Amino acid sequence: MAEQKITIWFFVCHLITPCFVYSLAAEEGNKGYGPVFEEQPIDTIYPEESSDGQVSMNCRARAVPFPTYRWKLNNWDIDLTKERYSMVGGRLVINNPEKSRDAGKYVCVVSNVFGTVRSSEATLSFGYLDPFPPEERYEVKVREGVGAVLLCEPPYHYPDDLSYRWLLNEFPVFIALDKRRFVSQTNGNLYIANVEASDKGNYSCFVSSPSITKSVFSKFIPLIPQSDRAKVYPADIKVKFKDTYALLGQNVTLECFALGNPVPELRWSKYLEPLPASAEISMSGAVLKIFNIQYEDEGLYECEAENYKGKDKHQARVYVQAAPEWVEHINDTERDIGSDLYWPCVATGKPIPTIRWLKNGASFRKGELRMQSLTFDDAGMYQCIAENMHGIIYANAELKIVASPPTFEMNPMKKKILAAKGGRVIIECKPKAAPKPKFSWSKGTELLVNGSRIRIWDDGSLEIINVTKLDEGRYTCFAENNRGKANSTGVLEMTEATRITLAPLNVDVTVGENATMQCIASHDPTLDLTFIWSLNGFVIDFEKEHEHYERNVMVRCCQEHKIELQFRHLTDTKTLAGRYLKSDISIHIKSNGELLIKNVQLRHAGRYMCTAQTIVDNSSASADLVVRGPPGPPGGIRVEEIRDTAVALTWSRGTDNHSPISKYTIQSKTFLSEEWKDAKTDPSDIEGNMESATVIDLIPWMEYEFRIIATNTLGTGEPSMPSPRIRTEGAPPNVAPSDVGGGGGSNRELTITWMPLSREYHYGNNFGYIVAFKPFGEKEWRRVTVTNPEIGRYVHKDESMPPSTQYQVKVKAFNNKGDGPFSLTAVIYSAQDAPTEIPTDVSVKVLSSSEMSVSWHHVSDKSVEGYQEESDFPDTNAYCQDDCPQGDECELMHFAITEEYPQLTLKEIRAWLKSPSVSSGDSLPMDYPNKIRYWAAHDKEAAAQRVQVSNQEYSTKLENLKPNTRYHVDVSAFNSAGYGPPSSTIDVVTRKAPPSQRPRIISSVRSGSRYIITWDHVKAMSNESAVEGYKVLYRPDGQHEGKLFSTGKHTIEVPVPSDGEYVVEVRAHSEGGDGEVAQIKISASDTSLKTADTIYALCSAQLSAEIFLPP
Repeated sequence: MAEQKITIWFFVCHLITPCFVYSLAAEEGNKGYGPVFEEQPIDTIYPEESSDGQVSMNCRARAVPFPTYRWKLNNWDIDLTKERYSMVGGRLVINNPEKSRDAGKYVCVVSNVFGTVRSSEATLSFGYLDPFPPEERYEVKVREGVGAVLLCEPPYHYPDDLSYRWLLNEFPVFIALDKRRFVSQTNGNLYIANVEASDKGNYSCFVSSPSITKSVFSKFIPLIPQSDRAKVYPADIKVKFKDTYALLGQNVTLECFALGNPVPELRWSKYLEPLPASAEISMSGAVLKIFNIQYEDEGLYECEAENYKGKDKHQARVYVQAAPEWVEHINDTERDIGSDLYWPCVATGKPIPTIRWLKNGASFRKGELRMQSLTFDDAGMYQCIAENMHGIIYANAELKIVASPPTFEMNPMKKKILAAKGGRVIIECKPKAAPKPKFSWSKGTELLVNGSRIRIWDDGSLEIINVTKLDEGRYTCFAENNRGKANSTGVLEMTEATRITLAPLNVDVTVGENATMQCIASHDPTLDLTFIWSLNGFVIDFEKEHEHYERNVMVRCCQEHKIELQFRHLTDTKTLAGRYLKSDISIHIKSNGELLIKNVQLRHAGRYMCTAQTIVDNSSASADLVVRGPPGPPGGIRVEEIRDTAVALTWSRGTDNHSPISKYTIQSKTFLSEEWKDAKTDPSDIEGNMESATVIDLIPWMEYEFRIIATNTLGTGEPSMPSPRIRTEGAPPNVAPSDVGGGGGSNRELTITWMPLSREYHYGNNFGYIVAFKPFGEKEWRRVTVTNPEIGRYVHKDESMPPSTQYQVKVKAFNNKGDGPFSLTAVIYSAQDAPTEIPTDVSVKVLSSSEMSVSWHHVSDKSVEGYQEESDFPDTNAYCQDDCPQGDECELMHFAITEEYPQLTLKEIRAWLKSPSVSSGDSLPMDYPNKIRYWAAHDKEAAAQRVQVSNQEYSTKLENLKPNTRYHVDVSAFNSAGYGPPSSTIDVVTRKAPPSQRPRIISSVRSGSRYIITWDHVKAMSNESAVEGYKVLYRPDGQHEGKLFSTGKHTIEVPVPSDGEYVVEVRAHSEGGDGEVAQIKISASDTSLKTADTIYALCSAQLSAEIFLPP
């Protein structure tokens, strides 16, 4: 029976609920509202290989009463009763999603009794990234100096948001990108401007999909550079950006890369316009990125690649379009029954969006929405939809239709209305009513009609102009519609009009002076008066502008004494009067609103208006303030006739601020410095009546900005806005590199160095260096080109080059306009040969468990074959006498020798050069530095530790060794060309470790002028060295040095400190070294044992021996 009752009750509730909801909507509509989205579904990519097993689409809305949810897929209702689907609130969960059944467009539909709304469409797609094909990639053979392109050919994938990198030989070694190498993020290809021998290796394209967090890489592609005499090739653009359509506000990336030898320089430009301010160039010039692109950024973009062999150009357009965006959208609206509705819904976009409407989730209309004679059937949820090819946006709103008789409960008429004599007054009448009521007015018992002075507006307001005393009285507004009628009454009273009696006068001042403007007004004595000052239509804020503006109010008190007080910084006279309400002083406020302008600046010039205002009316008067001062900034700067060292500037005059301009100053700025500097001009003095001049002595191929400053007798004005940035024309370099030198390096190498020229001396594009060198005494110079302007080093390799050969070298700069002058000729030497001799008499002595010493005899350079013949110097009498006429060449000789032999002084070199050994072919006296290797017997030789010492040392100490360990040791000589052969390996075994036990100090007894320190014997473990004795260090507390004692006993006597505290340190000594330290502190006044072992010693005394501690 109980079960039967439950069933009946459920049936009754099921029948009643719809009636209840309908009643709620009809009778309590003002308390509820239709669905409003708080969260809508978004486009989702589900990885096909995902292990999650489900995907969800979110939807949440607020509404009263609570809404219901349903979902559509490709405009078909989803059967939520199937096990594949589940819902929590409005969130749809799809279990075990399948591409064939679940991919498509989803819409969430939300409803309650007030209406229905549809969410924006959300696409569910399935992402994937297939592996690369398993087939091997063909090897690529390229001649050195020729450009190369390695194709990525990414596998099938979705979506198309891949990022690309390239592996070199193994994972995770990624190639570094620079001016010579570039990876396109459009197709993944690797571009090499010109192949070098160092590019040899195996390359693999590494592809990542951020949407599905998966990466794959291709089979390796062998790249084999073919050795060839490097040739030069003109620039050839291979990565070309296409016509691009971008959406407003997006970031746009354009790619451009060229092959060529030398590596081409890349430049970006926009046709007839500067590049956007938000544009950034990266990847050594190969990528132009425009952030937050705007309509004005649309246009024709150009990439130019150039090296000194030739140039190439590429152009394409960038179009900027936009998804729909609201200009004006609909909001929740109430309308009177029977009224008309125009609901504006306007969107912008490119192309222009179309507008369509939904009502309660169903298609309603297109274009603008206008409805006449609204009924209750027009109420519901409306959606305005704007869409174009780039997107769709929704605006949702609820339309409620209301009907009610007129009522003044919420907005009654004012009980008292004030009007100024001769002025205008509007008496408002705004009852709540639907439909809109008809209005009528009466004064007392007189019915009012429209006339020359009286007018009843459509919204019910009553207007009276030219108010007189006869207009005072009781006014009643009557409102009536088909649902009822109501009225409301107020009283109109007249006041005296406000009038300006002393208006401000025009004032003429100079910058920095003060100015005063008077303003006095008459007004109704029963009303408060406020003065408002404005400048050029903008009200002056006296609190924010207190440094320049003050307002004075005159107050007369104690009239029988006629005392006047002046107050400043007051905003109204009511504030002043309120301060004296509780006093016995009778005050009278003079209607004075005087304005004081302090320290007048140019920005203070203009028309000032004084407004005297009460709550009823106001009156105004104006005057002009003329400010004379320094000139304003010139405008309209144009840069014309751009040459290598000069440009022509034109400009327009700025305001002279009532004092004629006497001269102009032109300033310039480059990217090298943020400081503006006065430019040199022709004519040098630019008079005030000129509007053009030529700027001279500029740096060729340099980016400049210019600005102009005007001056008159009152001072120098603000600078103009900077001109557009320009670049001067190029010219051949005229400065030679400095600090040319070099020498040393690896075997069979000639290293040449110089100081690279800074950017301001490049003077043109494709800047680089020409390095010339030749053996001393030969006529023909060999030349090589270095195309990197930041490099100041060139290494020439030649297997036939004798070691330590004397060379003459010089360097000059070049650009696309020509070559510069050569530097002074420097003398350097090619690299030495690596040592060939083996160090002799190598011996090793074990010092402890962690140290050993190694000694040897030096290797001399006599073992270097052929060095004597190649080390000849020219006639020393011509170069190296103290009174040598060729002083520069002497210094060059000294520089070259000291670079090669840094251990020699100038005196030693000169002595050697004057000695007979020079002509006989002897080389400079020299020993090689040495390298010592050592490694444990159980380690591999590759893991050997290395110690390098200078050629002035004959021995060294090896530290931090492992105790009781066999080591292998050898010694070899080395120089900049490499290492010589090692000596025979010597095997040694380090000592056992010192005792790890710390001595336990058991007593410290004072006996007269000495302390007797006693400790326990330290017993070494089996893997430790036997104790040979003890070391005791007696030192002042806080210092590290003191007196060291050695003893074979377990006790020692030390003197009582004469002042302060001393520390006594005790440690065991063995052949393996010193053990751990125990220490105590002693002083002249303290005879107690100060050690952590004291307690233990006292406690154990009864078991071992008695310890006597004197009192």
